[in-house]
Amino acid sequence: MSNRIVPLLTRESVAAAAVHAVAPYPTSASCHSYESFPVENVASLCSDAQAGFNKWKAMPLKERAFIFTAFGRILDARKDELISSMVDVGIAPAFAKFNVFGSISQIEHYTSIVNDLASSEIDNFANEYSLFTDKGIKVINNCQVEYLNNNALVLREPIGPVLSISPWNAPLILSTRALMAPLSAGCSVILKGSNLSPEISYQLTRAFHEAGGEKDLVQCIHTCDNDSKRVVDEILHSGVIKGINFTGSTKTGLEIKKSAAEAPDVKGVWELGGKNCTIFDESITNNSKEELQRAIKETLVSAFFNTGQVCMCTDIVYVPQHLLSLFKTLFTTAVTDMSTEEANALGFNAPLRTMANRHNLSAVLSDAVESHNAEVVYGDITKSGPVILANVGAEAKILREECFAPVLCIQGYRSLSEVSGLVDQAGYGLKLSIRGVYTPQKAVEISRHFRSGSVHCNEMSVFDVPALPHGGMGLSGAGRFNSWWGIREWQYEKLVTF
Repeated sequence: MSNRIVPLLTRESVAAAAVHAVAPYPTSASCHSYESFPVENVASLCSDAQAGFNKWKAMPLKERAFIFTAFGRILDARKDELISSMVDVGIAPAFAKFNVFGSISQIEHYTSIVNDLASSEIDNFANEYSLFTDKGIKVINNCQVEYLNNNALVLREPIGPVLSISPWNAPLILSTRALMAPLSAGCSVILKGSNLSPEISYQLTRAFHEAGGEKDLVQCIHTCDNDSKRVVDEILHSGVIKGINFTGSTKTGLEIKKSAAEAPDVKGVWELGGKNCTIFDESITNNSKEELQRAIKETLVSAFFNTGQVCMCTDIVYVPQHLLSLFKTLFTTAVTDMSTEEANALGFNAPLRTMANRHNLSAVLSDAVESHNAEVVYGDITKSGPVILANVGAEAKILREECFAPVLCIQGYRSLSEVSGLVDQAGYGLKLSIRGVYTPQKAVEISRHFRSGSVHCNEMSVFDVPALPHGGMGLSGAGRFNSWWGIREWQYEKLVTF
């Protein structure tokens, strides 16, 4: 066990409520410890967040962009350290790299947005009003302003301090996203990282402070499981926090969402769990053998990447019913042929991170096989590691409940409307991948059958680009992350007439 203790990062030094150990897996030795935030200090934490917001809102956009640029450079210089820290807490090496490079790309994208806004600033509104009447967003006194007509303007104001809660499975990229959109909108942030990966959110916040961001602008806390609900409730009901940015499980998210709904003037953006699907159109079998093999392998990676512990992972594959036998063979052959080295780098065979997840997986697999006649076509449901099932009964829990594990179900379908009904029945709507669609017209036509935040044609369901919107529907959440879509979640429109 390391003697390393991850500290709290707040404006004023806070005596920790306790120190708790962190281990990569439930049965492994501790790798470090973290300080837990005391609930009695919530009022001062939120007061400092308000002070940080007031200063940030008044800061010129060029200065904000300068801090963002320095922030990105610091993370880039610490890539190896960040990757190592994530591997230490059980994250697959390839997924750790995905986190680091994705985080740097997020920062670079938001920096470019803020720089573009800074270049559209009008220094003298009275003398340059004729320039302002051009359509588009301009900036006056750090505020984004849209011209409607000679008597009306719309200001886009930051909502205020935001509580951002990020999970353990992709701790760097999801913490970065939880910071950058509210900051780019003009808000301050209290970042509550996961107690399963506290080192990552701490390193991220420390880097932002080193880049020039003030300690009351971004504060980082962690809590133990027993204190977490009370601390979050106290923050939400402080009267200071105006938004919550949550990424995590559907169960936890819905509990926090209920508390946020009872708090005064708190807006929420939620990315919850997924029950993501990949649909193989029959036309894909007309393509080359290499194209089909690529689609199969990418779908396997989508399912088993980081032990299936990614919100965008594919859970169910739908294939034409008369080709079900062929696809079972294709998938089992592909996973069998993958080298141990490649599978381990991608995290196919690592243990699940939490004991609760292990118990849940055991229960849903037993239910599928013993109660709903699922066929095990690859793997062993009594051991850890990837499992592929086929012909799972329609009422099986594994088709309707969040799994977060390396399990893939292959199901036959007879029509697209049948698949659409099954997807809607599950109630989730984060990611959907379709293989064998090659024209924009067909992509739009098919995608409109599904209530999903994203539909990716001939791409993996694990797909996230900083410049494109990301978010879910139904049990997968509400609101959008990334780029302008993410920024506008943390602003409100103020009409000014004259």
